[in-house]
Amino acid sequence: METGGAEKRESTRIPCIIECLIDTGENTNKYYSLNISVGGMFVITDIIVPLGSIISFELISDDESVIFKGKGIVMWTSYIKQTLKSNLKTGFGIKFINIEKAGNYSFQDYLDDLLKGVKNA
Repeated sequence: METGGAEKRESTRIPCIIECLIDTGENTNKYYSLNISVGGMFVITDIIVPLGSIISFELISDDESVIFKGKGIVMWTSYIKQTLKSNLKTGFGIKFINIEKAGNYSFQDYLDDLLKGVKNA
């Protein structure tokens, strides 16, 4: 079941799995993105986060360093009873409120590099 505004995306989503540290205010856990864009990302989770919740996040690189961190608002959720035949994912869509870089790499450059990798795959 999906709720919220997933159909109102303003930018193209790039399919990619990125390790994310998500802080909902009640708990902090490691999850993974399913896709990302300049405006937000979908996070695969096993927790229910209410629509409108403000979350903090960190995007983690392969070497375990923080690439970007920021805040977002939960705009939509997808909680699906998982079956062996199901390829649907449970989680939530985040609209970015702000993103801070942890180094000299801009978020747009990061997305451009991700997109190059998708196109070359």
